Amino acid sequence: MEELSKKLLFLTFGLTIGDWICTNSYWHDGRKVHFKIERVDYYPNEIILSGPIITQKGEVGKREKSIRINLCKGSGDEHK
Repeated sequence: MEELSKKLLFLTFGLTIGDWICTNSYWHDGRKVHFKIERVDYYPNEIILSGPIITQKGEVGKREKSIRINLCKGSGDEHK
């Protein structure tokens, strides 16, 4: 299942384990969260990315962060 989750991450977002990403924080308006993807988990209708944060100095930190991305199946009519 882990390998399938990694393939889903790559095929959906073009990301792999080890990539650094930046996302908006939901608990601090306007603040960005940077972290290194070390784990990807797939659950029905969602994918969870987790890994250590990237510090302000640009180094891999000790604290872990994760983000949950809801996946939804669209209809073919959306792209016409």
